[in-house]
Amino acid sequence: MKHSADFEMFIQELRSSDGIVRERARTKLASIGKPAVPRLVVLLSDRNPQLRWEACKTLGTIPDADAARPLAMALSDESEAVRWVASEALIAHHRDALEPILQILEARFESPYVREAAYHVLRELERQNLLSKEEAVLLKLLHFPEPKISIAMAAHEALRVIRSSVPSL
Repeated sequence: MKHSADFEMFIQELRSSDGIVRERARTKLASIGKPAVPRLVVLLSDRNPQLRWEACKTLGTIPDADAARPLAMALSDESEAVRWVASEALIAHHRDALEPILQILEARFESPYVREAAYHVLRELERQNLLSKEEAVLLKLLHFPEPKISIAMAAHEALRVIRSSVPSL
């Protein structure tokens, strides 16, 4: 972008109490695209849940696989609104969201927040016919509210399949 001051202004506008200002800033940051991702990722750890929400919402509009991993981490945010918008943003990332979701499920399968958000994302991806057989098995396991080690095992297996299908360089 020509003027990094403009970029920082848009980031600051995400802090505005005016929803129209915040929406305009999200649109401008989305138009910047990939160069905005690292700065938005930093905002995901801000103390202000509204700012974390704005960062997730914006990351969902930037088609960049690097945004999916931090969004998956936001599935364990203390704020329900942040978790919801992070899951919606991950849905917008389609298959790029799967590996990060599987990783967080494998590591944090005990978290009801992570399980609930991952279920939502996987269910939507299934509706779009984007899940493999292994990922569909995981979705079925997530349907039940209690944490089970089988969720972590199914996430691990789905990750193994994804990684084995990626060509080596």
